[in-house]
Parts: sequence; structure tokens; C-alpha cells
Amino acid sequence: MVYHFFPHYRAAVLRELAGSPHFDYRFFADDHDFVDQAIPGIAPGAGNPVVTRLRCHRLVGPVMWQSGLLRLALLGDFSAFILLGNAYWPATWLALMILRVRRKPAWLWTHGWVGQDGGPKRTLRNTFYKLATGLLLYGHFAKQNALALGFSARRLQVIRNSLDLDAMATADDQWNHLTATEARATLFADATARAVICATRLLPGRRLPALLEALARLCARGEPLHLILVGGGPEEPALRAQAEALGLSVHFEGPCYDETRLALLFKAASACVIPRNIGLLAINSLAHGCPVITLDDWSKQFPEFEAVVPGVTGYLTDIDSVDELARVLTEFTADANRGTDHADACKNLARRFYSPQFQRRSIEWVLMHDQADDLFFHKI
Repeated sequence: MVYHFFPHYRAAVLRELAGSPHFDYRFFADDHDFVDQAIPGIAPGAGNPVVTRLRCHRLVGPVMWQSGLLRLALLGDFSAFILLGNAYWPATWLALMILRVRRKPAWLWTHGWVGQDGGPKRTLRNTFYKLATGLLLYGHFAKQNALALGFSARRLQVIRNSLDLDAMATADDQWNHLTATEARATLFADATARAVICATRLLPGRRLPALLEALARLCARGEPLHLILVGGGPEEPALRAQAEALGLSVHFEGPCYDETRLALLFKAASACVIPRNIGLLAINSLAHGCPVITLDDWSKQFPEFEAVVPGVTGYLTDIDSVDELARVLTEFTADANRGTDHADACKNLARRFYSPQFQRRSIEWVLMHDQADDLFFHKI
């Protein structure tokens, strides 16, 4: 398995793969992200598998060359290869061509078609994907796009994404002695008011000012909500100024990777709100029993938004409308201490479809059968 870099949240699935009873995996990647070196990598030791370093060299923009990949493709004595599927990495193109000549199965782990590509970009992506045996996709919207473009369903396996759900459950247990109100009391002076959480990079285009405007409208109606904002970024000063000008109660947590601390923050919240570009945060939130509110336009989302089942695990709405966002916030935070059934539905969906175990079984189905089957879990 070849990545450019294994971030910290990949540790659980790598441990699951390394412990497979069916395959002996080997992992190759650089020891840092060539794009964003602030993202923590998988810690050596601590039960994590060994990762052999293949250095990545940024050429221009998103274009990257990975040293050692061609040698691995040419001489690697493996029954199959799994490569991260980024069409802007020329070494991956060449590795796929070599593996085709060697008649080695090569599956690309990729987001696939997240938005509506067109013109040269679509041609580039389609040509790249067709070099592989098949695609390991994060979601079904990408699969539907692929089918519409003529790709065979036998080459499209939806493996979703995953987090260390066991570690998150253990972190939740640390706060079992607290109610949601008591958890809020650790963050705000007025613990009786409800709270929502938003964990994301504070970047332009995330529509965070619209979230603050929606909270201001609720406050004006006598329905105040606290906001727990987790993450850092260049927009933080502007958001702080806006929150102060609107008289909002906002807890700026900053970047946080500590599972126990995150469990407390999610316990204090009645819902998680991400205006757009929701990714693994959706699974993080559901795993803590916290429903998710986000944009209903899949072309502006990451694949994990598919985990949001309206009325069950959250709400999909026209979140670009401040009035609509305010309405949905009122609906989904009406109960300051979320009902057990609602929280259980969130946790159960995360556990069933977004666990490291589900990902391993999904990957190994295609390795064993040399073809995809999204309903494999009904057959094992």
C-alpha cells in the first residue's frame, strides 16, 4: 500500500490491515505531508505498523514526484498493489503502467469524482483511473458518477472512510459522569443555554460568517446558542471580531487532536454544524452521538456527508441561507440533552459503515475476488 503520507487518523485502519488474517500488508509513504506539514503523522511504535519511506518531492502546485515508487512497481514481489489515486502525481501514472505490463492488480484508493469535472480535467482523471484494475472509493456519489462515465461496477468498490472508533468510545467513557449541561459548564458561564460545535480549518469559503449570523438571529429571537469552534486558520481574527460585534458566546478551542478533550466538547453540544466541505468530522461527530447539520449540495461536499441521514443522523439543508440555517439549528437543538435513541442511531451508523474493520473487509473483498461488490457485507 502506497500513500504520499499516512496522517494520524489513518493509524487505526493501518493497524487493522496489518493484523489481517488473510493478507500480509506492507506500507510505503513519506514521513510528512508535502502540502501541509502541520498535519501530524502516524506515531512510530504504539502498535502501529512500520512504514517504509518513499520521499515525495513537490514539483509545482499539486504535482508531486515520489522517489522509489517506480522501483517498487517494477521489482516489488507483491500479489497486489494499492496506490493513492491522485492524477497529478506522474510517478503513480508510470507505476500503474508498469503494473499493467507485469499483470499485477493495482487498485487506486481515491475520492474519485467529488464534483462535476469537465473538459481536460475530466479527460485527465478518466484516463488515469482506467489504468488501474479498479477504484476504492470513499462514497456512492463518486461511484454513480463513474457509472455514468462508463466505468464498470465490477471495478468500483465503495470502502468509505474510517476513524479509531474504539479510542473515541473510550474517550466518551471518561465523561459518563457528566451530563451535557455539566459539560457545557466547563466551557461557558451560562450552562443552561444549548451549544453547537463546529470543528474545521478556519478558512475562507467555509461559510463560517453565515453560521455566526444565524446564531445572532436566534439570539435576537430569545433562543441563544453557544458555539464551540474547534480548529485554527487565517480567518480566526475576523471570526473573533464578528462574534464580539454580534454579542455571541463562542468558545475558540483552537486545533485539538486529543480524543478525551474532543469527547468533552462533543458531549457539550447538541449538534455539529459544518456549512460545507464536511469530511471525516461527520464521522467523528456521529461516533460521539452528535447529529450533523450541513449543506445538501453534494458537489460542494466531501464523501463523508453521505453519512448524514436526514432526520436520523442529522440534517441536509440549504445552509447558504442564513434563515434556513437558523431554522434547522432551532429544530435540531431543541433538546439540550440529546435523546438516547438519536445518539444511538448516530453511533450505530458510524460503527457499521465507517470503522477500520469495515474498510479492511471491503478492501479484502476485491483482493480476494478481483472484482467489486458493495453488498459484500451481506455475503460474509
